[in-house]
Amino acid sequence: GMVNLGGGVLAGFTGKTLHFSDPFVPHAWPIDYRVSLRKTIVGIVAIDSGLLVCTTGKPMLVVGSQPASMTPVEILGDSSLPCVSKRSIVDMGSYAMYATDRGIAIVEGNTAALASDALFDEEEWSLISPETMIAAQHEGKYVGFVSPASVPALGIIFDPAGGRNALTLTTEYSDTLY
Repeated sequence: GMVNLGGGVLAGFTGKTLHFSDPFVPHAWPIDYRVSLRKTIVGIVAIDSGLLVCTTGKPMLVVGSQPASMTPVEILGDSSLPCVSKRSIVDMGSYAMYATDRGIAIVEGNTAALASDALFDEEEWSLISPETMIAAQHEGKYVGFVSPASVPALGIIFDPAGGRNALTLTTEYSDTLY
């Protein structure tokens, strides 16, 4: 659970707490640089607008120019987007995407939305076991694989710019991505 924020600062987490390192001193993590959140942190990713914190509740954006001044900011838009799989969180460049209990979320700036709402209803989405999803970015597309216990493994290629033709499903499966 550690990412590079730039400027020599690392961010990591345990439970409901974010930790930030001293700039260019990756072994120093002062207590004063900790930020506590209300929900358990599932994963983090650095995006253009700050540090996106995916939790078991609503996502948060943490912003600041120095580790001592990091501040959590509420995400606007659809706030009921809990992250269900740490390995589904993907840096897409200027935004991030991850698996929720309702579909694939997209967070850009300080706004979150359900990117796959036109492609899956909640029942269909739950059948593919999104909590098993691993994902990566490839040529601007969100590529994910799930391994549900009740059905064969499934690959998902989601193009956020593709509208109704944004989704490709495959029976190909991989348990690692790079």
